[in-house]
Amino acid sequence: SAVFLWVVNPWKPVLRFSTASFRKLFGFGSKILAEAVIDKFFRNMVQLLMGKFYSSVALGFFAQANTFCNMAATNFLQVIQKVTYPVLAKLKDDQPKLKDGYRQIVTMSSFAIVPVMVFMGVLAEPLVVTLVGEKWLGAVPFLQMLCAGGAVYHFNAINLDMLLVLGRVDLSLRLEVIKKAIAAVCIIIGMQFGIYGMVAGQVASVFIALFINTWYSDKLLRYSLSEQSKDVAATVGFSLLAGAAVYLLQVFVDVPHGYGLLLGGAVGLAVYGGLHWLARTKEMQFVESSLLPKAVQFFLKKRPFTTL
Repeated sequence: SAVFLWVVNPWKPVLRFSTASFRKLFGFGSKILAEAVIDKFFRNMVQLLMGKFYSSVALGFFAQANTFCNMAATNFLQVIQKVTYPVLAKLKDDQPKLKDGYRQIVTMSSFAIVPVMVFMGVLAEPLVVTLVGEKWLGAVPFLQMLCAGGAVYHFNAINLDMLLVLGRVDLSLRLEVIKKAIAAVCIIIGMQFGIYGMVAGQVASVFIALFINTWYSDKLLRYSLSEQSKDVAATVGFSLLAGAAVYLLQVFVDVPHGYGLLLGGAVGLAVYGGLHWLARTKEMQFVESSLLPKAVQFFLKKRPFTTL
């Protein structure tokens, strides 16, 4: 691969040090590195405190719940960021188009992530029992609490991406320090009420961070929290209604956990998608006009048969 790339693009290194390039790249990358180190240190410190003041069993339940939550919230968002960041970076000098691009990212990522977090919280027990067994039932309360924070995690990440696209990585680092200080206070206060209070404090800090992150989005891009809330109001409302339907289904229909997970997921998706379809929301219109035709075209596309 290296040889092929070198043939296509015959670049050769030279023994010349560029001070201007170093300042530009290091000034941007070092702040991102510092932000990542602070975040990783803080996350590990929370688990260290949990294991020290409570028990290793409780820490294990929390870690398992955190793994489930991250699979849906963090990993899906990372895929979106890798695709959209380079595209939006080219629009940084065109504020109206940049705002429209981020508005679409906020609405469509919420369209996918928010209902998943709601369903995961409602179906936490059958999900945990089906995938890892009854011995992990202690992770259910943690998962339900973390799903509340996971439902807004992508808002924080997307608003921070706005700062990076606009080249204000200094503000991103400043916000990271402020948010971690607030999170520490929330966790310390929550610890007074036990391990669940500690996790509740961590979740509360995620919602507080949302107000902090969107403050600069409003100042730099004129995309305020109230405007973002209006863009996702239908998705949040329909997700909660679908989650309520799934909860009632679990109350009145007694089935084994595996079947309950499949049935609850199917009912939730049907109610959620049906409400969007009946309301003719812009998210559903985008799915019908863009995503579905491309998906059908991809799967039905005839590929030539080749032999080696």
